[in-house]
Amino acid sequence: MNAAALVRELLSRPDLAFLRAFPAGSVFLVGGAVRDWLLGQETKDLDFVVVGMRPEEIERILSAHGRVMAVESRAFGVFKFRPQGATEVYDIALPRRDRWTGLRYRDLSAELGVGLEEDLARRDFTVNAMALGLDGRLVDPFQGRQDLRRRLIRAVGEARQRFGEDPSRILRGLRFACQLGFEVEKKTLRAATEMAPEIVRRTSAGVPRVAEEVVGQEFLRGFDANPVRLVRLWEETGLLALLLPEVAALRQTPQPEAFHTEGGVLAHTLLALERLADLEDPAVARRLRSPIPLQPSTLHARLAVLLHDLGKPPTLRVPESEADRIRFPNHDVEGARLAGQLVERLRLSGLPRDDPLHVDREHLLFLIRRHMFCAHFDPQRTRASTLEKYFFADRVRGGELLAVMWADIAASVPASGRPNFTRYRALLRRLREVKRALGTRAGEQFPPPLLDGREIMQVLGLSPGPRVGKVKAALRDLQLEGRLRTAEEARDYLREHGLNLLAEP
Repeated sequence: MNAAALVRELLSRPDLAFLRAFPAGSVFLVGGAVRDWLLGQETKDLDFVVVGMRPEEIERILSAHGRVMAVESRAFGVFKFRPQGATEVYDIALPRRDRWTGLRYRDLSAELGVGLEEDLARRDFTVNAMALGLDGRLVDPFQGRQDLRRRLIRAVGEARQRFGEDPSRILRGLRFACQLGFEVEKKTLRAATEMAPEIVRRTSAGVPRVAEEVVGQEFLRGFDANPVRLVRLWEETGLLALLLPEVAALRQTPQPEAFHTEGGVLAHTLLALERLADLEDPAVARRLRSPIPLQPSTLHARLAVLLHDLGKPPTLRVPESEADRIRFPNHDVEGARLAGQLVERLRLSGLPRDDPLHVDREHLLFLIRRHMFCAHFDPQRTRASTLEKYFFADRVRGGELLAVMWADIAASVPASGRPNFTRYRALLRRLREVKRALGTRAGEQFPPPLLDGREIMQVLGLSPGPRVGKVKAALRDLQLEGRLRTAEEARDYLREHGLNLLAEP
């Protein structure tokens, strides 16, 4: 879409009709919306700058076409504006000049005489420092359009100064590189590496310059776009050691070479993230014949793979004899504990539940705590009700767990060069058997238990207590295995075998 077509589209929208009330040549679309337009991508964030007008003139026009949501924003040169009959709130700003008032805060002051180019000069990266006038004129003083063609993230002006002003720009730049698939310009990357400690530098109030929740949200945005790329960029710039030391520690943690020729724990983790992406190919997933749709592309599955071996560094046990090998006892449990601390520290659960980047802490920890389920799986001893709880009760979570385990195994390369999927295939066979025994089809929920606790107590003459739950679980196993199909069969079974069920350990 050319500039004239974009302008026509904007001005034709009912919620943007207020733009036509401004003098010709005074209104500019700025920032990410211009970048996305030049890339041919859709954008939802529309921000505008109005030049050559006083705040009171702008407010008078806006008030005639809707509601100015934050009148106090006049002091900063930004009006939060909701057009009449619309739900969207837009930022309508004057050109502004930065004044830094401390290590963490800045005053964006709108002064008469500040021009559009000076406003663009305070922005972070050249690809975000462009403006499109509603007369179709592109203002690009820092060659942002050229950097888009070169697929390059480059700081506006001197990179160290930009990052010194606001260290969160380092995180944003690496996130943009992952989202857009761009390279980071060498000087900008070098400055990001040098200035990275500013992110955690403490202010006089004792808080880091960049709030933990900002770190967490920038991490999630970049990780969701390209997990492996973000981790590599964070490691290259020193951010991994600064902000995710638990993950950085994986680099120096060895693994038994007989089972992990791919290298140390971080090398294994990154390879597992790559293998997880392989499952997004329908042909690969189809060959596994999983009775539950695999879920490799969810944020929880990706995070679980990144963090699944977090417990290995603190549980590392080196061999005391040549007959022994490196071991990591209970690293799944310890990893879940450390992951929980990481989630809390970076406020990863802070976004609303309906946000695609919301992290459900307990959901994530379940996947990490149970990622070794397949390694310990025994078809003869694993109860059908256990399989129901882990895989069928919540099929999205169950599909994620299957995907996480598959990626972990695929990235564990033994001396033979062929990962061992024997137990994984046995688990899938057992899951298919359970599903087939109940006659359920894809997406169908399992039928409820044949008898509830009250009915069990009536048949066996029991009082409320743990023994009722024990019997109920045993009946559920028999039902899931297809050996009991009706409530009457279950009552008959209890009358004949109830005492034996109660006597079992």
